[in-house]
Amino acid sequence: MRRRPIELIARDAHRLSSQFRWVCVSETASFARFEARRRAYDSVLAEACLALGVEHLLAVLPPGPDLDAERRRVEQRLSGYGLLRDSA
Repeated sequence: MRRRPIELIARDAHRLSSQFRWVCVSETASFARFEARRRAYDSVLAEACLALGVEHLLAVLPPGPDLDAERRRVEQRLSGYGLLRDSA
């Protein structure tokens, strides 16, 4: 399986992070929009983890507090690699 370059993954992670955070605080965003952005963001985080050899549970935890905590943990790890800004 061919993987995308880490630079492209990082660019998507930055873009999706902004969109996900905006929809989290938007009072006008629908649940469908929130869920789509959450899934897209978690997917790119998982892709980054695969590229960097970071273990994660993003694909197995159901939506809720445990997944939110895992996302924050992954964001911190990826920030340590310089992939994300430490905005989590």
